[in-house]
Amino acid sequence: MDALTGKPVAADGRGTTGPYTYDDLDGAPCRAAAEALGAAGVGFAGGRFEPDSVVTMRDAAALLLASAGMDVTDWDDGTIGNEAAWYGFIGADDWMPDAAITREVFTHMILSASRYAAAAELTGIWSDAFTGPDAGYAAIASAQKVSKRTLYSLEKAAIPRLCAR
Repeated sequence: MDALTGKPVAADGRGTTGPYTYDDLDGAPCRAAAEALGAAGVGFAGGRFEPDSVVTMRDAAALLLASAGMDVTDWDDGTIGNEAAWYGFIGADDWMPDAAITREVFTHMILSASRYAAAAELTGIWSDAFTGPDAGYAAIASAQKVSKRTLYSLEKAAIPRLCAR
């Protein structure tokens, strides 16, 4: 929060975009969370949250870029993908804007945005509770409370936009 204005600011000190408001959240269990994020400048433009839709790679990248203080409202898919790759949220060849995103991929993106990816890629240091090629990501996600699940290898299904009705 900016001490003078009381408005949310991004980690780099720039003001956030938004606020975002939605007209399609009546009865949605995620209403409070979606409205809180929208008020802080992290959300979807256009007045619709579409709580029954799945999160796409475009959505996830746009949310992460907006949380860094960027106004992505008028950006095309190529610009969002290029910025997401530049910031390290995704690999340069991994951009599939319309692909439904899984918790596993979103966790990778969040941890990469938080600069935890280098630590997550280390091998042989994680407890036996975390196994497989993504053990570091699972361990850090669990410790940072990014994911409530400790073994998110079970989280390969597409995820709804914060909630499902």
